[in-house]
Amino acid sequence: MHRFIVTLFAFATVLSCELVLRILGFRALHTFVGRFPTLGRCARGRVAERIAEASTAIERVLPFAAVRAYCLSRSAATACLLRILGVPAKVAIGVLPFPLAAHAWV
Repeated sequence: MHRFIVTLFAFATVLSCELVLRILGFRALHTFVGRFPTLGRCARGRVAERIAEASTAIERVLPFAAVRAYCLSRSAATACLLRILGVPAKVAIGVLPFPLAAHAWV
């Protein structure tokens, strides 16, 4: 997929995930990401290339997104973008109860 198109999708997914999280909350973001379809199927030899392409595009748009995307919304956006690129991706969330800390990743 063309770099410009991937960048536009990255921008849209970052804004969408951040808005869903801020306005509707965690449960809505969880549902949004969980129901987001994987479009097509990436060839096995190109998965690493698609992962690099997605993470680079997300990092490229963050300064212009007008929101400060923390690990949860950033991971959700990355997972959605990977699914657009044909890579089935899941978001993982880890929580440390004491002292309270949490982190999300793809």
